[in-house]
Amino acid sequence: MSSWKRQLVTSALLDQYKLPYQKSWFKDTNNNETIRSWYEYNRDYLGYRLAVKDISYQVNLTNYGMAAPVLINKAELAY
Repeated sequence: MSSWKRQLVTSALLDQYKLPYQKSWFKDTNNNETIRSWYEYNRDYLGYRLAVKDISYQVNLTNYGMAAPVLINKAELAY
């Protein structure tokens, strides 16, 4: 395991082996390129590493008025 800490990994190498990773994993908190090791890759990617791709909201509406309900198949919020 100590040798994994010294062996560096690059995005090109991960692409070559078709291994999953997030592009941002090679950036530090200041958005600068950073160097990673195989140890870090196994630590961070062995198991689940979930990321939000899309966010959607579901709203359940109740009509308390006297008008007949209107059928709505899809609603979208605009801002």
